[in-house]
Amino acid sequence: MEKIGVGLIGCGQISPRHFDAIRQIPEFELMAVSDIDAGAAKKAGTEQGVPFYTNNNELLSRSDITLVSICTPISTHTNLAIDALNAGKDVLTEKPVGITLESIDRLSAVALKSGRKVFVVHQVRYNPSVYALKNAIDSGMLGKVLACNLVVRWFRPAKYFEDKWYGIKEIAGGTMLNQGIHYIDIMQWLIGEAKEVMGFTGHLRYPKVEVEDYAAGTIFFKNGCVGQMEINILTYDKNFECSFTVMGEKGTIKLGGKALQTIDYWCVQGHEKLTMPLGLAPNIYAKGLYEGSVPNHVDVYKDILREYQNNGKMEMTAQEARKSVEIALGIYASSEKGGLKMKLGAKR
Repeated sequence: MEKIGVGLIGCGQISPRHFDAIRQIPEFELMAVSDIDAGAAKKAGTEQGVPFYTNNNELLSRSDITLVSICTPISTHTNLAIDALNAGKDVLTEKPVGITLESIDRLSAVALKSGRKVFVVHQVRYNPSVYALKNAIDSGMLGKVLACNLVVRWFRPAKYFEDKWYGIKEIAGGTMLNQGIHYIDIMQWLIGEAKEVMGFTGHLRYPKVEVEDYAAGTIFFKNGCVGQMEINILTYDKNFECSFTVMGEKGTIKLGGKALQTIDYWCVQGHEKLTMPLGLAPNIYAKGLYEGSVPNHVDVYKDILREYQNNGKMEMTAQEARKSVEIALGIYASSEKGGLKMKLGAKR
């Protein structure tokens, strides 16, 4: 097949993961980059050897671009994705797909009307440890899943919020939507659809920062499982833990490490612990100032390639990515109402 031309919008700190992934897959070719920051656009374009723009429309007008990768601040994802769809391009957007359900549904409607595709980066799904847990659940190895527990204890220093959009709720959405959304996605992907949530969010370390630094919640799933969740950026002075424990009738499994890349506990009736490769180490940003999630972006692009080749179906679409956003938004709403239980399942 011909090369699949890729254009990238947003030349910030996550863009190198996309450049590396595109470079590793011969069927893809980076054609151009764009950023409203002229310096960032020039730097990325020069380093990658492609044209660079400060006006996204110049990139979107190129006929040699099939797929547009969006690596911009969170609140811009849906509008930029819609612009790309209307320009006749497929879209791969960084997480979350949007920060309101209305914006995600609007994006999905445009995709349906245009006949183009929307993919979302939720690369933690590709951790070998996550695959192992999913297989244990889906195969019935654990029996009925009774309860689960998600813990993300990370750290973000005060400097993280200085001169950045990260602390502005209107742009960043919140800690659950920024740092936590990958792991909320893993929880709902492995356990099933959530029906109700209740929770609390707070500003414990950074009272003057708009986004929460602590969130806790209870998630009630349609299959009867009850989940507990804690996501915070309080843990001095580095990321400490990212774990997900599943308790079933026939076994208990706990994933751990700093980004769910290890199997820390395995006690399953009749099944020995699997021997498997260790997942990738988390991203390190700002010269070691803080860590993020695992950089499995090449697996995301490989899945997209399989769909283009009609060999597979990319599971992480806008509507799939919407599920974790709905859980996070439900917990925000519950916190605002004093911890009341909130029903999920808004019209899609």
